[in-house]
Amino acid sequence: MEIRKAEEGDIPAIVGLYAQARRALRAAGVDQWQEDYPNGEDAKTDIAAGTGYVLEDKGKVIATACLGFGHEPTYNEIWDGGWQGVGEYCYLHRVAVAEEAKGRGAAGMFFEELKRQARARGIKILRGDTHPDNQSMQRVMAKNGLTHRGTIRVEDGSLRMAFEALLE
Repeated sequence: MEIRKAEEGDIPAIVGLYAQARRALRAAGVDQWQEDYPNGEDAKTDIAAGTGYVLEDKGKVIATACLGFGHEPTYNEIWDGGWQGVGEYCYLHRVAVAEEAKGRGAAGMFFEELKRQARARGIKILRGDTHPDNQSMQRVMAKNGLTHRGTIRVEDGSLRMAFEALLE
């Protein structure tokens, strides 16, 4: 398995991964990604910004994520807790893993790549968020060293659990 930057030609595969994730979340009773987010335009925006990544296995795209650096506006306000780190941070968004690849560490590989890039840039703070009912992503974040720091509100006004790790 290999992580690489996503390209325009990957958009159909990425959209397919988003659709699989949407179905899995719905089946698990999680009201996340049930509208038209994320979609092909989000994938295109991530690719243009250089933040879109895919995980390939034997030439097939089996997972995708946005590895971002800079400012995430929805992280400006946090309730029921607070951020531990101060300063520049990186974040992970829109993680989607193909059904056949679940349980093989795909999401963790994106966290490791983000940590690698952060260390190379001298960034010591990693953040992420997920729906309060998305137990799967909460476990992935905990497994990758992120701890629950509080609650944020995303663009549509819904609440998300906020996570953070301080890198060494």
